Amino acid sequence: MTASDIKARFPEFANEADERIDIFLSDAETFVVDTAWGKLYDQGIAYLTAHLLSLSSKTASGDSSPSAEIASESVDGVSVSYATSQAVGSDSYYASTQYGKTYLALRSQIAVGNVRSV
Repeated sequence: MTASDIKARFPEFANEADERIDIFLSDAETFVVDTAWGKLYDQGIAYLTAHLLSLSSKTASGDSSPSAEIASESVDGVSVSYATSQAVGSDSYYASTQYGKTYLALRSQIAVGNVRSV
C-alpha cells in the first residue's frame, strides 16, 4: 500500500502530501496485522489510514470538537451529550468517520481463535 494507492482509492486526499500519507500508512500498519487480516489486509490498511488522515485534517483545520454520535441535545440550553467514549482503539473512535466505520466492518470479519484482531 502506497500514498498513490490511498489517493486512487480516496480522491478526497489527492492534495495530501505523500509524506503525510506515508506517516499514517505506517501508523495503520501497527494495528492491522497481515497474517490475521489475510486478503482484507490492504483494505484494512487503506480505510484505517483514511480514518487517521481524516481525523488529523479535521484537527489541523482547528476543529477540535469530538467526533462522536450525539446522544442528546437541547436547543435553548445549548447542551450536547455524546454517545460514547472517544478513547483511541475503542469502536466509537473508529465510528467517528465513515472510513473508520468501514474499517470496523472489515475488522468484524477477522477472527484469530477466540480473539478479534485490532
